[in-house]
Amino acid sequence: MSERRVVRICHAGMEEAEVRRFEVFVRHVENVECRLVDETDADVAMIDTDGELGTYLVRAHRMLFPGRPIIHVSAQGSLGRDALSVWARKPVDPKAFGDAVARALAGASPPASRGGSTPAAGRRASALSLDRNAERTANLYVGTMSDIDVRDPAQRERASYHAGNYLQGLFESARRFARENGTAAALLHRQDRILTLNANGHSYTTSLDRRSLRSLGLIPLARQDFRIVVGSAREEGPWHPATPLLWELALWAARGRIPFGVPFDAPVRLLRWPNLTRLALPPDAIRIAGLWSGHPTSLLLSARALQVPQRHVFAFFSACRALDLLRLEEAPKNLPASEQARPARGSASRGLFDRILDKLPGRAPGDAQP
Repeated sequence: MSERRVVRICHAGMEEAEVRRFEVFVRHVENVECRLVDETDADVAMIDTDGELGTYLVRAHRMLFPGRPIIHVSAQGSLGRDALSVWARKPVDPKAFGDAVARALAGASPPASRGGSTPAAGRRASALSLDRNAERTANLYVGTMSDIDVRDPAQRERASYHAGNYLQGLFESARRFARENGTAAALLHRQDRILTLNANGHSYTTSLDRRSLRSLGLIPLARQDFRIVVGSAREEGPWHPATPLLWELALWAARGRIPFGVPFDAPVRLLRWPNLTRLALPPDAIRIAGLWSGHPTSLLLSARALQVPQRHVFAFFSACRALDLLRLEEAPKNLPASEQARPARGSASRGLFDRILDKLPGRAPGDAQP
């Protein structure tokens, strides 16, 4: 008897009780051995698309993993329109699910072209896993946008986003509603509650798991499907601090862009450091924070000075701006762009953070000076 093929599967759009049932279900799938794994390591994604958020879960997963096949488990039909989408009609029995897995794998790219996990010669699997996690984090928080030429209006527009079109903007609106009215505020998607903020906007509770929140945060939303109403401070479930979520919502929405209307040439001053021990860190966050604390520097010049992609600077700016941690200053007049916000070399007034910045890994002394 031939050995069954092992297939790594991740899931989304299921409540905790449904996940437990699914874990039992996959043990009985025919023809293949299904193993539930984190989405980073999966060969196939299984998404229950019958829920109200199904379309967002699919679009977000496709954004992060464009080469991965998705099995749409639904009584209504597949949301996908591409060769990597397979529909498994509810109720699904083990044989039908095994057939769906086989169809999904048949349409998938070879593992090497999808970032397969075969270790390179001389590389340990743990090192490869760290590389994959770092790459995934970078893709999630800063995207893949290449540097832009700000003289091109189309490229400037590509590097900007409207926070109000994303969950970030809805969350900020719900927090304002709560504070202005002195009451808890609930954010609804149609009739389903997404989350509730307490009256001071400092904490929230939600029935969604982190993956579902992230999916909503990544994709522009149909604003007409969402509304903010008076909520109840007696909502069940754990309450979480709002600041870390708003920080990540800004990173997810921006993905290496800045809010529309922000000038690219205005020096940026960091007023307060974000609590980097409790917040998700986009690439180069500490180095950018050190530069802006010691020497207000424009977004473009920051990328040049630190020799990092613009998207790293843009993403950190967007997250800090969401928490009101920075201020834009007026750019010096009658100076070429390459000279703006240039600190004096050897100045006795060099700040503490500038001296710290000189000692950070990967930076030679003087990198902060454009």
